This record gives sequence, structure tokens and C-alpha cells, in this order.
Amino acid sequence: MTVQRRRQLIALSHRYNVPILEDDFVGDLRYEGRAQPALKSFDPGGRVLYVTTFSRMLMPGLLVGFVAAEGPFFDSLVRYKRVNDLTSSNLHQRALEAYVTVGRYQSHLRRTSAIYRKRRDALLHAVDRYLPAAVQLKPHQGGLFAWMRLHSSNCIKFLPF
Repeated sequence: MTVQRRRQLIALSHRYNVPILEDDFVGDLRYEGRAQPALKSFDPGGRVLYVTTFSRMLMPGLLVGFVAAEGPFFDSLVRYKRVNDLTSSNLHQRALEAYVTVGRYQSHLRRTSAIYRKRRDALLHAVDRYLPAAVQLKPHQGGLFAWMRLHSSNCIKFLPF
């Protein structure tokens, strides 16, 4: 979403008192361009809960992520964490902190982005070459998914690559 649409969404959230869960599990995966700011960065009232994980981009079994929350949700999340998750691995969290701190995570993201950029480009080429002209797939600047528009049916499909 553009910055303007992000601001509009936050305004609607405040107007109707509706919370937003921003799941940014592949926000670090960029092929070109700059990442849009998180919805959370536009949220003065604490209605956006920002969650992300290192599991998707680093190691699926790691199961370490984080939540950025404030306002009415923070206390509830802390209580829930204490009651339901007493076994978060300190070893995993400390190893991840060391990995991120020395810059290894950024190096990993650069390598991973190059691999997924090639996959994205292959998808774009295949759609252009093998599907009818009515099918449109705009290049996306990051993430693991692409939106395809099928004009004949006015339908949008969600494609992993």
C-alpha cells in the first residue's frame, strides 16, 4: 500500500475503533525500491499490533518473532505470554540476537533476496510468454507473493512463487 492508503487505513481504524494486526513476516525481503513504512509507524493510538518472525526468512524451526504493541493491547499480551508460553528458548533468542547484531542477518537477506528475485523474474517471464495478454502481473518489489489480474473474469488470484 502507498503511504497515503496506509494513512487512510489508520484513520478508518481510529474512526471505527477497529484494531489492525500487521503481519510483516516477509517485510525484509526486497528486490528493489524501498520498503513502505509499517502501519504501526502511523498509529498514535495503539490500535495496530505489529508482528513479525525470523522463521520465514532465516530458519523455519526457529520460531522466534516479536510483537510491537502499546495501549490497550500491551497488558493483555504480556499476561497471555506469561500464562501460555513459559518455554521460549533463551538459547534461541540469544543466538538470534548475536546473529543479527554482527550483521549476518543482513548478509543472509541480501543472498535470499537475490534468489527470490530470480524466481520472481522467472514468474514474470513465464506469465508474459505463456499466458494470454489479458492476464496481467505487475512486477512487485518484495515479498513472496504476486497479484495476477485476469481481465476476462475481473478476478484477482494470489500466487506464491
